[in-house]
Amino acid sequence: MPWITPELELEILAISARQIDRRLKSTRSSLASRRYGRTKPGKLLKHHIEIKTDHWDVHEPGYVEIDLVAHCGSNATGPFIYSLNVTDIQTGWVETRPIMGKGQIATLNALQAIQQALPFQLKGIDSDNGSKFINHLLWEYCQTHQIQFTRSRPYKKDDNAHIEQKLDRRAQNTRVLSIRY
Repeated sequence: MPWITPELELEILAISARQIDRRLKSTRSSLASRRYGRTKPGKLLKHHIEIKTDHWDVHEPGYVEIDLVAHCGSNATGPFIYSLNVTDIQTGWVETRPIMGKGQIATLNALQAIQQALPFQLKGIDSDNGSKFINHLLWEYCQTHQIQFTRSRPYKKDDNAHIEQKLDRRAQNTRVLSIRY
């Protein structure tokens, strides 16, 4: 069965741009609120994970900021690829791994793969407040491997300035990918 029937094709060819806008108005308004700012605050463990507001004062590699980037273009509906980005504060070293969705297990697995690829020991991570990072899996992993785990203040992009700066620069130099499955 074809997606577009001959009757539907005739309707589409006859419709004006204004009619399309009117028919899609409710759909567009519901998508607009979900389009940007994909980070949802994690509700678990916030009282255990220290908030880092001061600037990093490290003199050795291994202290990193982490974040996820959505590769969905301007439409955040459906499943798509994210990139887990890790930036070392001291050296500026960047590692990235793709993950499908932003589930806790996929995020932890990508972080473990990045940890294996780093040319230095992972000593501390600083993340935003999203549930992909603020969860029992990552908390227990950091406790087990003696990795310092801190988080930024909610809605304060400057708290993770190292990773955000790298992501902003990378976004300017590459076109946005929209990969869907």
